[in-house]
Amino acid sequence: MLKNVINQFSILKNIDFQISKTVANWIIGILIFTGVVLIVWNANWRFGDDIQFLFTTASGKPIFTWFGSGRFFPLGLADYNILLFVPFGYTVTAHLIWNSVLWLICMVFLFNFLKEITNKDYFVCIVSIIILICSSAFLWVNMHLPAFENVICFMFSVFMFCAWKGEKKQSIKYYACALAATLYVVYVKEPVFGMIFIIAFTRLIFGFQTLTKKDRIFYYSIILAALSYIILYSYLWYQNPPESLYNVGRCELRGLKLALAQLHLEPILWVTLILGVVRAFFVVFKSDKTNLLVDSLLFAGGGYFLALWVLNLISNYYVVPCVFLSIPAFACFLHSLRRYNLLIFFGGFVLLLWPAYKDSHMAVLCAERTLRERREDMAAVSFLYEQSKLGKKIFSVILDTAKPDPVGSRSCNINYWNSFIKFLSKENKEVVNQVYNLDEVDDNTIIVFCLHGQERSDLLAHPKMKNFYLHSVVPAVDIYAPKVLLEHK
Repeated sequence: MLKNVINQFSILKNIDFQISKTVANWIIGILIFTGVVLIVWNANWRFGDDIQFLFTTASGKPIFTWFGSGRFFPLGLADYNILLFVPFGYTVTAHLIWNSVLWLICMVFLFNFLKEITNKDYFVCIVSIIILICSSAFLWVNMHLPAFENVICFMFSVFMFCAWKGEKKQSIKYYACALAATLYVVYVKEPVFGMIFIIAFTRLIFGFQTLTKKDRIFYYSIILAALSYIILYSYLWYQNPPESLYNVGRCELRGLKLALAQLHLEPILWVTLILGVVRAFFVVFKSDKTNLLVDSLLFAGGGYFLALWVLNLISNYYVVPCVFLSIPAFACFLHSLRRYNLLIFFGGFVLLLWPAYKDSHMAVLCAERTLRERREDMAAVSFLYEQSKLGKKIFSVILDTAKPDPVGSRSCNINYWNSFIKFLSKENKEVVNQVYNLDEVDDNTIIVFCLHGQERSDLLAHPKMKNFYLHSVVPAVDIYAPKVLLEHK
């Protein structure tokens, strides 16, 4: 039996795991096209963070995010302002088309960069792209409108390719493009300044002797960009100290439990961290400078993960930049295994693909949820608006016994509902009101609430809730309507 197993594995020795340029281009084209279709499919606004667009770009006005609650990301959503110059730019379809454009360009730059660093090993390039797409939230951040991570990935794809070309060709135009991407992305989300600092620091400290004058000027410029951000951030903080900090009270996990929870959400990060430690050992102690740019990207991805851990932020979409910056290192790792027995190469292939397979389940769920929300969320908003026109009272219920709400998510829900209804109706009217018990609830009332666990059970156990049925559910919110409505259907 053992001999049969060995014979089965020996078949791998006759497989070279190579694909042609034409086949690779077809595969990457299909993957990109599929992503474009999913990004724009069933375009509609989604209840929640899409509120940031309703009275800005969706109303023909510019959008800028700035400073507050300890945050500073002035270019976070600024790229959507380009839609102000498009005839139909105010529509949700235009916003999602813009996302699909960023997706397409990002994937093209990344694919071409992978070809460069793997000496056109197309099989490895395609596998690496698939690993990225299978990560739990990479596709989702491109389907989701107010997610900064898609812009971060886009800018870093430009940076990777142009920095590589600039160094190989000693081209000022490539270096200028890479620096422009750096200067933009550092103001998209706060921890990014640390990423670009790690990239430049790694190249300057461990590869200084191999750098030309142009190279050094480029990486020194990146250091200055990172320092200028943190200096400006610190100045604004000093001038206007925040009364409360973003994320306080959102996550009860701390320390190692938080890190393990995040790794559970995105298993491919185990490979990022382990490979990062291995490569750091070879760079520091073995003076392996084979591909310091790729190593610096990997270290930056690991550093971003550590920054999220320190800031107590946990979500699969937060770590998308970590995965994205790890992809070149994964590709180089797989490509380097070709010099050994094909069984070893296949083992490395499985090592990367197994966590990607685990991630893919969450990726599918996130995509399905987004498409479902596009179908149902605005229908729920429309339902509340129509019922208010018929004289129904709309109450957002927060029980007197409810736990403290440090991040204001429940009160925020009232603002969200009213904002979405105002946008839909084009009327400046507050439709949803807040109550703290069910005393005012009757058959002429629609109930919306954002309660979970025991609080939700307490509300549903109230005698008056027997007269209501669950009409619809939008993200984290239940909508209950009086059962008399069913009798009129």
